[in-house]
This record gives sequence, C-alpha cells and structure tokens, in this order.
Amino acid sequence: MISVVIPTCDRPELVARCLAKIIGADEVIVTDDSNSDETRQLIRDRFPGVKWVKGPQRGPAANRNFGASQANWDRIAFIDDDCIPGDRCVENLKSALAHTTLVEGKTICPNKSNHPLEEIVENLSGGLLWSCNFGIRRDLFLKLGGFDEDFAEAGGEDLEFAWRVKQLNVPMRFVPEAIVYHPARRLSIRRWIYRIFQDRWHLL
Repeated sequence: MISVVIPTCDRPELVARCLAKIIGADEVIVTDDSNSDETRQLIRDRFPGVKWVKGPQRGPAANRNFGASQANWDRIAFIDDDCIPGDRCVENLKSALAHTTLVEGKTICPNKSNHPLEEIVENLSGGLLWSCNFGIRRDLFLKLGGFDEDFAEAGGEDLEFAWRVKQLNVPMRFVPEAIVYHPARRLSIRRWIYRIFQDRWHLL
C-alpha cells in the first residue's frame, strides 16, 4: 500500500489538476496551509476520496512532515501540487519501494523556453531527490527526522534532506518510469529578486 502526500497553499486549481492525474494510490492526502477554505471545498466537491487535512502553516517542510504523519501506509510518496503526474507514476514508485527504502522519479519541464526569468525544475537522470517526486519508507523517513522545519519557505529544504540522505549513505534508486511534469513558471522581476534571496538556503 502507498500513501501520496500533496502539500499545498492557496493553489486550489493546481491541486485539482494534480489530483486528476493521481492513479493507483491507496490513499491521497492533501495537507493544506491555505488561509481560505477554497481548497477544502474543492476537494469535498470534486475529489471525495481524497483526505484533506489542515496544515500547520509553518512552511512547506513542516507541511510535508505533517502530511506524512497522517499517512496510514508504510510507503509514502511526495508529489507537489504544481506537478502533473504521468501515467503510472504512483504505481511505479510503489513497485520500486517494494525492493528498496528510497526512490526518486523523473521530473520533466515540458514547456521550458530558457527565458532568463523562467523558473525550471527538472530531474532527468537522478541524484537530486527533488521533493516534488519521490517515495520513501516510513521508518527511513522517521529515522532521517523528516524535512528540517527551520526552512520556513520553499527553496532548500529538499536539498538539505538529500544532503542528510547522502551523509548516511542511504541507497537511492532512480525510477525514470515514475514521471511528473513540472511546468515552467515565468517570474516577475520582483519575484525573481526574491528567488535570489531564497538562494541563501542553497549557499548555506
């Protein structure tokens, strides 16, 4: 059995797009840091089989950890709300976790244009462990202590998590058949400057 955790914050339509492509999960949990009730109502009306929980509102790291704590199954997959799972993504993560404790899927940016203000997330050959597409056994996740909740904003918590994985020499399997599509985002100048500020986490 596998639980899929989708953290979100004030992006109901992106969550809906993601949920529409989730196939093969034994449980889907949306952990919601939103200030409004829109995402909860959307899930109630359109995805009644999905488990909605109110997130802790302490940033994406804490939100992912809380979602994992609500999972009923030993295998847990993380997919971000702005990703579009490919065919059999969840099934392939689930199958791979039958033989190992940590797997990462392939992340593809389908519409990248290399514009200087474009934000791109891709993992084409493994070794990155982006939080938008990976699966882990619960006991390993607890051993690692989950994501570091000192990261109060997105932009480094998965890099730090991957660093701890490597420090412990945890074997990690790349599953190229487990694909999510992460559309490119065009940033405003203001948002681009803010992203540079967020890169301090990468430097640290």
